[in-house]
Order: sequence, then structure tokens, then C-alpha cells
Amino acid sequence: GRSQYSPLFRNGINWATLPVALEDIERIEVVRGSNSAAYGSNAFLGVINIITVDPSLVRGFSVSTNYGNQGIRDYTLRTGGKLGEAGDFRFTYQQKGDTGLTNQFDWIDSFNSRLFDFRADFTLTDRDTLQFSAGHVEAVTQQGRLAKSGNTLTGGSDPGNPIHDFSQSNSYVQLQWRRTLSANEDLQLRYSYAQDWGSERHTELRTDINWNTQNKLLYSIDGFGDKGTRHEIEAVHTFMPLAQTRIAWGAGYRWDALKSEEYSWDGSTLDRRVGRVFGNLEWKPLSWFTGNAGASIENDSLAGWNISPRASGSFHLDASNTLRVGWSQAKRTSSTVDYIGDRRLSPYATSTGTPIPEGQVYKRRYLGNQDLEEEKLTSIEIGYLGDWKALRSSLDIRIYQEKIPDRLMVTEHRLIDPALS
Repeated sequence: GRSQYSPLFRNGINWATLPVALEDIERIEVVRGSNSAAYGSNAFLGVINIITVDPSLVRGFSVSTNYGNQGIRDYTLRTGGKLGEAGDFRFTYQQKGDTGLTNQFDWIDSFNSRLFDFRADFTLTDRDTLQFSAGHVEAVTQQGRLAKSGNTLTGGSDPGNPIHDFSQSNSYVQLQWRRTLSANEDLQLRYSYAQDWGSERHTELRTDINWNTQNKLLYSIDGFGDKGTRHEIEAVHTFMPLAQTRIAWGAGYRWDALKSEEYSWDGSTLDRRVGRVFGNLEWKPLSWFTGNAGASIENDSLAGWNISPRASGSFHLDASNTLRVGWSQAKRTSSTVDYIGDRRLSPYATSTGTPIPEGQVYKRRYLGNQDLEEEKLTSIEIGYLGDWKALRSSLDIRIYQEKIPDRLMVTEHRLIDPALS
């Protein structure tokens, strides 16, 4: 139920600090096609849903280790049990490390991490359950390239991409309360908080063009430095108003904050707030037909309003064969940095180490665009599902057309005179 997108990583995911151990994964669901009507604007081309193991299924202790070439050294400790009469818990500690891909010539990418993950489920009454989860991951990835001339290593680091450590961490806490209102109705409330931190401060030697003169200048770079936080609250109500229908609807509110010396020139925190209302209807008037319709409406403090609708129909030819047709429209908004970021890279010395007086050279500036439009997707699909249990086999085919007419690309940089900016 918790999105892994981070404001610190430009609305992307830092896979090095994904806060879940492989041993705690029950299954992974991959939903093809847009799912923005259910999950919001970032579920643009599909959804990968990682479902973790219920604590009631974890009992006792388990210890595992992996040893391998290229410095692989992994250790995992896992335990679970009862918490009083009404609770179950599981706790996982994992430490991973390797020395990187040693056959990549000039590429350096060693990795070390530690993970703590805890989840506890409580049955409060015969109608109420409470789930609490918290975790922390910290990792160090070594990045950069070795210096080379042609296909020969010359020793040391590449001045334009030197070897450096990228330290990062992810911490989260989540509370989820579910109340069963009747046999066909329940209400769920969820609050989550996540914080990503990173630092890869290092020096790069770059070529700048200033008044038609090429200069080798030193820059201090920290592309994913500082901290991103996210508060999110969501309510979902599921019920059956009629025997042939099911409805899931709800609302959510998210507050993102990004503190970054690299992307906030004046040192201010970059804020973003997103409110969302969504609903999905399943209608089964006949044994051979199931219809689905849904929509999500968002109000983004940076991207404005957007609506993502979808509709589909499934025709059950028999118990083993189903045809499906569907249509959807979706939006994908950009990162906070793309809207209001202000990155001004200023060189502090020449290649010889001579300090550069302020205002004597141009600066690189990456400036956000507050009028940036979202990406738009229109999707039409026809699918077939054959499920032959007697033969222990199935066939899933999807023919689709997806159009994204205006892709968002990375903003180009330009050189600006500080005296004129």
C-alpha cells in the first residue's frame, strides 16, 4: 500500500535502499497497462506490487548466509512469534555486500548495506485489526570510473567521473487500521511516513565554454544529496450496494518535502502537496459478463488538476476462456525538481587548483519549469485468458495500443552570466 517513489530521487526509486528483504516477500504482482485510476498519476504504464509475508506465518528463528566470488558476503537473521494474545510479529536483519563487477574494465560499483525491518499485526476486536510496520536501510555504493587512455588503464580515477562513495538511507513507519463493517463491507485507514537521505559529494573536472574559450574547471557535485520526506494518509471504503456490484472508493493526501543544496539555490525546502479522490466499480449483471469502470481525480500543488479514467468489459465464454476489452487514459506528472528546482553549479577552481573569484565565470543552471505539462497516455486493449486446470496450463495474450504523444525529456543546461542572472 505504500509507494516507493521518492522526491529525493526525482520521483524515481533508489533500488539500493528498497526496504524489504527477499525472504519477507510472499509474492510480486505485475499489472500491465495503466493503473492510474486506482493508484494515481505515477501508475502510468503498470504497477509492481510487492506483498510481504504475514507475521502469523513466521515462527522461531532462521539464519542464512551467501558467500560467493566478487566479494559477495550476505547475512540474514529472521524471527517471528506472538505478541500477547492478539498480536503477531516478524523481524528481519540483513547485511549485504560485494566488491562489484571486477570484469567491467574501468567501472567501479562495490556495494554494502544493512536492513532492519519490523512488522506487527494485532486483532483488536472481532471487527478491528491494526498493522504496524517500520524499517531502516542504509547503504554505501562505490561509483565512478578509473582513468584510462584508449583501452589502457593509466592509474587513479577519471577526473570527469572520479571514484566516490554514495551513502544513502531509507527509513519508514506505517500504521494501517481496518474495520469490518459487515460481511461485504470494510473501511481502511492508512498513514505512512518515509524519509530518504543521500550524499555523494565529490569533485569533477569539466570542460566549460566561456566566451569561446575552453576551460577545465573543478565542480563540487552532489546529485542526490540531502533529504526527501513523504507523509501520506489514505482512506478506502469497500462495499456491495447490490448483489451484482462492488465498489471501492476513497481519498488520499500526500505531502512531499525536498531539502537539497544541489537543487535549491536559496536553501529553501521544496514542498509539494497532492490530494486525490478515486473510485472503482465492478458490475456483473450476467454470469458471462463483468464490467469495470473507475477514475482518479488529483489536485497537485505543482501540476494542477488531472483526471485518469478507465473502463473495461470481460466476456466469459466458459469457465476456462475469457475475452477482455479495455480503454484508459492516464497522466504522469514530473518530479518536484522538474517544476521548481533551481540548480546552479558554480566552479570553485581551475584544473590547477587556482581559486576562481566569484562572478568571474559563467555558471551552469538547471531551472525548473512551473508550467510543465504532464505526460498523457491513451490505451486500448483486447485480451484473452485461457485457464485449463485439468492440463495445468494457461495462456494470457494482450494486444494493445498505447500512445504517449508528448514525452517529457531531461532539461538541457545553459550557461548564464552571474552578473546578468
